[in-house]
Amino acid sequence: MLKKDIVPLVRRFKKASIKAGPLVKEFEVASLQDAEILSMFLGRDGDKMRAPVLASGDTIFAGTDEATFRSMLRK
Repeated sequence: MLKKDIVPLVRRFKKASIKAGPLVKEFEVASLQDAEILSMFLGRDGDKMRAPVLASGDTIFAGTDEATFRSMLRK
């Protein structure tokens, strides 16, 4: 997914969860500025969405965290 498509996609969800180092940070999407969404979901190349990304229900998650993936897949 390209940079221009990231913000509209993430805005379709109520919550966003991001794996940042050892922590999983959770946010209400409505409270985020577009620049904040891009900083969380933009990959290292600066032009594409970071991977992996999982969407379930009203939550979108970016990063690698097995416990979070398992929890989201149970919903």
